[in-house]
Amino acid sequence: MAETINALLTELTHQDRWQPASLRSWLIQLSILFFRASDPPETRTLTPSQQNALAALMENARPDTWLKPRDMAKAVGLSPDYFSRVFHRSHAISPRQWLVQERLSYAVVLLQETPLRIGEIAQRLGYANPHLFSRQFSAYFGRSPRSYRL
Repeated sequence: MAETINALLTELTHQDRWQPASLRSWLIQLSILFFRASDPPETRTLTPSQQNALAALMENARPDTWLKPRDMAKAVGLSPDYFSRVFHRSHAISPRQWLVQERLSYAVVLLQETPLRIGEIAQRLGYANPHLFSRQFSAYFGRSPRSYRL
């Protein structure tokens, strides 16, 4: 910020008259810097009330529904992009990755407690392609759903 102020002062002293457009541009840049300095991005996280709203959404959602990050953002009253950034700071994982982990955790329950075929489990979890489900499951757990069931 000091560099911007020094550049502004240098430019203003070298001009005979202040150019309104130039001055306006520098003032906008300064105001942006002041706003950013007053609320550093690394401190913005989900508030306790937003975390409670998110927990309520997850409790009320059926495990076989395909929640999206925008649904989560709407539940806590934030824009989807801003919610993704704040969620990542709060949980060290993106909302999409978190949702995939939740789905795969539910898949483990279905594999252990039901006789459903892997394709049926994939369909129940919202995967249109059972091979995609198997690939994600294998990448996350280090073994295939079939070997997990054995």
